[in-house]
Order: sequence, then structure tokens, then C-alpha cells
Amino acid sequence: MSDICWLNRSSDRVAFSGPGGWTVTYADLSADVTSFAERITCGRGVFLLRCDGTYRQYVAYLAALSIRCPVALVDGSAAGSGQAFPVTYDYSPGEDLLEIDEGVPPEIHADLAVLLSTSGSTGAAKSVRLSHANIRANAESIIAYLGITGDDKAAMSLPFQYSYGMSVVNSHLLAGAEIVLMPGSVSSPEFWETFKSRGCTSLAGVPHTFDLIEQSRVDTSGLKTLRMMTQAGGKMPPAAIEAWSARSRAEGWSFVVMYGQTEAAPRMAYLPPEEAQANPGCIGRAIPGGTLSVRNDAGDILPDGEEGELVYEGPNVMMGYASSAADLALGQGPGVLHTGDLARRQPNGLFAITGRQSRFVKLFGYRISLDELDAKVKRDGISAASIAIGEEIHVVAGIPSEDAARLADEIDRWLKFPRGTVRVHAVTDLPRNANGKIDGLGMRAVAEAGSASATPPVRPVGRDMTAAEIFRVHFPASDIDDDTSFIDLGGDSLNYLSVALDLEASVGDLPDGWENLPARDLDALSASRRSTVAVDMPTLVRALAIVAIVADHFQLFAYGGGGALSLFLVAGWAFGAFTLPSVLRSGSIAPIVTLGLRVGIFTALMGAANWALTGYGSWPATFFVSNWVGPDVPGGAWFVEVYLQCLLLISLPLLSPSVRSFFAMKGFTALAVTAACAALAAIALDSVLDTDHLYRRLPFLLGWVFLLGMVAQAARSSGQKMWVALIAASGIMGFYGIAVSPFFAVVTFAMIWSPKLRMPRPLAIPIRSVAAGSLAIYLTHFQFASALAKVGLTHPTVSVIGSVIGGVLVWRIYLRIDHLVTKALPVQSTRAAKDGLS
Repeated sequence: MSDICWLNRSSDRVAFSGPGGWTVTYADLSADVTSFAERITCGRGVFLLRCDGTYRQYVAYLAALSIRCPVALVDGSAAGSGQAFPVTYDYSPGEDLLEIDEGVPPEIHADLAVLLSTSGSTGAAKSVRLSHANIRANAESIIAYLGITGDDKAAMSLPFQYSYGMSVVNSHLLAGAEIVLMPGSVSSPEFWETFKSRGCTSLAGVPHTFDLIEQSRVDTSGLKTLRMMTQAGGKMPPAAIEAWSARSRAEGWSFVVMYGQTEAAPRMAYLPPEEAQANPGCIGRAIPGGTLSVRNDAGDILPDGEEGELVYEGPNVMMGYASSAADLALGQGPGVLHTGDLARRQPNGLFAITGRQSRFVKLFGYRISLDELDAKVKRDGISAASIAIGEEIHVVAGIPSEDAARLADEIDRWLKFPRGTVRVHAVTDLPRNANGKIDGLGMRAVAEAGSASATPPVRPVGRDMTAAEIFRVHFPASDIDDDTSFIDLGGDSLNYLSVALDLEASVGDLPDGWENLPARDLDALSASRRSTVAVDMPTLVRALAIVAIVADHFQLFAYGGGGALSLFLVAGWAFGAFTLPSVLRSGSIAPIVTLGLRVGIFTALMGAANWALTGYGSWPATFFVSNWVGPDVPGGAWFVEVYLQCLLLISLPLLSPSVRSFFAMKGFTALAVTAACAALAAIALDSVLDTDHLYRRLPFLLGWVFLLGMVAQAARSSGQKMWVALIAASGIMGFYGIAVSPFFAVVTFAMIWSPKLRMPRPLAIPIRSVAAGSLAIYLTHFQFASALAKVGLTHPTVSVIGSVIGGVLVWRIYLRIDHLVTKALPVQSTRAAKDGLS
């Protein structure tokens, strides 16, 4: 068993905790790690861990290390492996899905523990190779200079796939401390509620983290258990360091500025809190066990005050890089890291960064290779060169001035950075020396002159909207930037398809899981306009079901019923995809309340309008209980009523932190057990209760269909889908027997086994529009048909087409004012801090 990551394996002390009060002891953690290790069955190979912030990712990480499989940490939303070497194990914690390649793995050095991408945002396949000894040495140093003990509780708000986040976990587990998995970002109230309820003692952040704390006006003086905040992952302005240092002293806690690079696992220097006020421009001194020096090009150590390259030596320096499978077999390097930063050593022994020597720059926590950027631009047929000035990237390009904004926009998209990050300066010829090489001083002069006279580049008028701009149309009351995703905004089944349609018009075909991608990643998608489009099965079922219902009501054709049950199944699928994850992340049922109120308010508005105009309505329908009275109650919409009642029943157990913890940790298993029990209960109750006069339209009899949709959405592997199919078959035959609707049976198994269907684009667009407006069509189709009849249009075909189009238009119009409703509701932000770190 690898010993790098934790002590007290049999301890009842808490190792992990989270919102709602769930906890995992070190003894439980050890058992979970041992159990997971038994799933790693193909020997020693690279273990790709798709990080998503859940507890299971840490179990998988420790389990792989325990049997000495090197772990490659990557963003869970990234497509493919992104590695320059073969991967034996590919694990997605959210789905608890472990895929195994049984091919022969490459030769791997016995000490290799972790592989971390150092390509930043440019996507070059190169990883830092860290050994078990590298990681332990750095963790021990961090424990020593931060004074971490078993009584500490770290608020984990950083992505684990970045070295800064990894170091927080390694050091605190080694110290026997508690790691608190936080909901949302530091700008959300839920974050600080969890911070206080768990008694967190420390918070690690990047400069943007502290900007958000200030912008959100968080009262840090009220954090009674806070002992320390640490900052790394990019340069913080000296004035901000002074302000935070003063704030920490006044409130009785420490503010520690740190410096590091992924190549050092990652920490190399820290600024003691007592010296920060007087030296805000310094990175501090070397961490315990390491040494820093400033050297000239010949490698000589320079005296205090002279500028040279900052060089670090210590046991935490990487083994080396991995750019191919062969590199995985290489051993430890020399233990010396040339940082590429220019620095001076002050007489007081502290080091200060003065600039960059190498062709790398760190922005948003990512290391950007300017050489790779130049190569990318040249591949596009443009003569250009880039230079870093401070924290900005400038590209000098031989292009017409009117093309500068376009090129800047394209580079920002490629880097996945906010627009305006890169400045492009158009010139006739690039500045060069007499020998033909790029003239660095000339480049700087062009960039500085352009910065002094030019405004930041803007997107040319008439270009397609960006993802963030599309989000602002649909969520105008929300704070949106390029790190925002659809899920972050509390998106759900009511606006999922509308947003998807607008995004596809801009970026082309959307990938699976697009709703979890930040706006910058959506913008980076290469526009695709293939003649066919992949439509997910729930969307297709939603459209077919509502059209079948309307056609049956107007006697255009009889399809045998089951359309409403199919919509109920789709509703469960959407709840499992959007609402339940928001509940588990936020530790609150507010997302369910918001969804229920939005559906209820829209339904009530439609019902009130119909009652006022036609006199057709009733109080039981107004209060959404007509399904308990009878099938012919005026104005009753039994499908919506049962849906809202199911939301109420589901929300009650989710008030319990232990129940939320059960669903968060067990995922598919928890949903499958719940759906199976609900189906059995419905069958049993139906056998003893006479509800035929109510057409069995009651939540305790139909709730299992809703839950079946949830578990179908959660199924990933073939084995899981087999279990869902078994639950579906048992429920359908036990509850309906041979009287089951063929339509419902077919769409149920189609949703389980056929996640998508590719069809011509001209067909896909109306299908998605109809699916998006299905609720409005359901509530208004009789009214539109009645209006058409008054002008003599009574043919069933006309009634169906007119009511479907009318419902789509109503829904589109309502979405434009829906934000006014949503703004007043308890929407929970599930946005996580996604800053790049080291």
C-alpha cells in the first residue's frame, strides 16, 4: 500500500465531508479504497481519472496509487484522453464507470505516481511525471510551513486535476486532517454556510478566488474557525496582497502567498504572513527541504539584487516530462528546476519575480506556450509572433488592421479564454534583427505602442453569438462569464432544448454533456453543419408523445394511448439529468422548488386565462388536485398535477442530509433500488385500492414511471441498462399486464438502449421545437383548436398542426418573461470555482 497520501487508516476521525453533514472517516475511506482497488484488474497501467469533484474521484485516486498505477488527472468534461501515451484504465466518477483496455500497457517506471498536463490551454500533449517521493516530499513541506494538523478542516474549492488542488488533498490527508467538499463557488451563500457548519479552518484560492470574495462582500470576520487562507495559481497584485494581509491580521487569521509550478508538485516558495505587509511583491523563501537561487546563463549564482533566472532544487522536483509512451519508463531527473522566471534575491533573503525568461506565460492559472501559439497561427497561413508583457499576451501579425479583431477572437477561442485576453497588432512586416530572427525589442515596442492607442479587441458585428451571449438571452438575471455552464445557471428541462437550439445555430452540433461545458469550451467547438443531426431519444419521445396525444384528442388517428406516461418518463429523465445533480451539489431542495414553481406558475397562468375567457375551470384544478377528484374536472391537467405531486414526494426525503449523501455516493445503485421499490409498491397498492374511477392518475401509482426515467438517465454501462430494462419490464407487466400501451413500452426501451438517433437537420429542428414546447402544447391545444374552428377550420389535421404551432409559439413567448419568475425564486447556483491552479 502506498503511504504517500494518508495516515490513521483505522481512525474514526473524519477524512471527507460535505454539504448536508455527510462524513467519511479514515477507516471508511480505507475500506472504500481497498474495495475500489479490487476493480483494477489488469495490472499496472496508466489510470486516467476524469475529475468531477465528487468523493469517488479521491477514492479512485488513492486506490490507483495504492497498487502503484500512475494516475493521469484530467478535467471530467474533456473529450478523449488527451494523453500522448496509452491509457489502461479510464474512470468517470460521476457515473462510477471504469473502462479497461486489456491491451499490453507500456513499460512504466516503478516510482511513477502522477501525470499532470502542463500544456495549459493550448492542448499540447505533454505531461509532468511526478513520483511517489516527489508528492510526499512536497506534502511534508506544506504541512511544515503551514502548520497543518489533524485538527484542520480544509475547504476544497479547487479542481483536483490541477496541481494546487492536488497538493491540498495530499497534504491534508497526510496530516490526518479533514477535507470538506464545498458546494458552488466562493460567491455563493451555500459555500459559506457549509464552511461555517463544518468549522473549516483553511481556504486555498487563486487570485480570482479572492476577487470573487471581495465582489460578493463576504464577511470573513464572521468565520470563527478560520485559521488561514493561502493564495497561489498566478500573480496577485501587491496592493491586493497588502489589503488581504491587513485584513487577516485584523481578523486573527493568516494570509499566506505561495509560489509554485506543476513541475515541483507544485510548491516551491511561500511568503511568511508576518513578512507579507512589508514585502507584497515577493514570493518569499524556499519551502522546507528545498533551495532557491538566482543564476546567470552560465549557471553561476548571482549576488543579491542582480536579476537572473530563478532555479529551484529539492526532492519534489519532477521526474521529467512525458511526451510519449517511452517516457513513462524513465527515472528521476536531476532534481533541479529552471523555472523560466526572472527574479532577484533581496538582502532579507526573500525572492521577487521580475519577469519571464522562457516562452511561457501563466494566465487564469494555465501555462501557455507562446511557441505553440505562434505555430498555431502560422498553420493558419499567417506570419506572426507573440510576446508576453506582464500578464498579457500580444501577437504581432502581418495582416490588414481590419483583420486584427477577428484573429484575436480566433486565438481566444482556441485558448478557451475570455474575449479580449489576447491583443493582436497588425503590421506590414514583423520586426526582425539583421540575421532575420524576430526582434524581441521591436516586438515589445509594437505591442506597447498598440496598447497605448488601441481599445481592446471586440467581436465583429454580425458574427454568430457566443455561448455566454446566448446564456444571457435565456438567463438575463444571472451573472454570466466564459466559465459559466448551462448547469451552473440552474438550467433544467424547461429551457434545455431552447438553449440547445440557439447554441447549435452558433457553434454547430453539440457534444454529449454540453450542458456541463463552460461557455468558453462551447465557443471553442469547431462549427459543424453536417446534413444530419443527432437527436437524443428523450427529445424525440417528448415530441412524438405530445403530437400523438393531440392527434388522438382530435381524432386524427388513434395510437393506443401511453403518450402521457411517456412524457412522465421523459420528465423523470430530465429531473435526473438536471435537477437532482443541482440538489446534491447545493445541499438544498431549492432546485426542486424552483422547477415546481415554474411549471406550476405557467400552468396556473394558462388555466386562469382559459377560465376567464371561456368559463371552463374549477378550484380543484387551480390548486392542482383535480386528479384526486375525478377525470372530468373542468380545467384539470392531470399530467401536470401528478408531476407536481411527485416533485413534492421526492423533495421530502431529500431534505435529509443522509438521504442526499446516499444518492450522491451510490448514484445509479441508489436510483435503481428506489425505482424498483416504487414499482413494487405501486403494484401492491393497485391490487388493494380501487382507483379505477380516477384512472389511476395518482402519484403513488405513477411515481415509479418518473423514477424509471431517472434511473434510465443514470445508466451508463450495458450492465446498468440491463438492470433498468428488468425494472421496466417488471413494472410494466406487473402494473399494466397485457393491457400495456405498445407506444409506452416501445419508447421506454428505446430510451434505455438507444440514447440518440441521427436524422436530417431539417427534420431535427422542428422536432426539437415541438419537444421544447410540449408543456405549452399540452395545456393549450384545445384552445387553439377551438379558435381555428370559429373561422371554419375544423379538419383534424388543421387542428393538430395549428395547436402544435400555437403551443410552440406560446412557449417561446413565455420563455422571454420566464426570467422574471425565476429571478424571484430560490434558484441555486451550482457553479464551482474552475480556476486553473498550480
